[in-house]
Amino acid sequence: RLAAAKDITTLLRAAQIVIRKFPRALFVVVGDGEQKQQLSDFVTANSLEKNVKFTGNVPYTDVPAYFQACDLFVLSSAWEDTPRVLMEAALSSKAIVATDTTGTRDIVRDGVNGYVVAVRDFETMAEKIIYLLEQDELRHTFASRSSAFVKGAFNESVLVEKLAGMWHTTANLT
Repeated sequence: RLAAAKDITTLLRAAQIVIRKFPRALFVVVGDGEQKQQLSDFVTANSLEKNVKFTGNVPYTDVPAYFQACDLFVLSSAWEDTPRVLMEAALSSKAIVATDTTGTRDIVRDGVNGYVVAVRDFETMAEKIIYLLEQDELRHTFASRSSAFVKGAFNESVLVEKLAGMWHTTANLT
């Protein structure tokens, strides 16, 4: 969604830095929304047309193909409820660079399966993207850890056990 909450401008500012090091890098932004024209204008004003593509809305069934095509996933949100897209990226075995918004640290373990950066910190975001693009082995390690972590931590039986444990502790039954 191209909305204020997603703070795509931070991603585009990071892209400007990444492109200096990787001139052929391609940033694909999936979705549509009220900020489409503003973001398109930013891309044009900063000569990013060759490196940034907006897909518009895509059918949900096509989203896995976008995950498969990318080297890593970046979430630039300024705020979120629960970033389901991070779980989708992790299950797609992608290394992740994400802003430190609600729910991010539930999925991204900084330095283990990706990197967590401060909201609106496009310089650190770019630094982490560049580092992962330079470090193929680390990027692949993070990717496999992402998938394994989410499959383990969000397994239904694990979640039920954690919830039951919380209720037992809260009710002083343990």
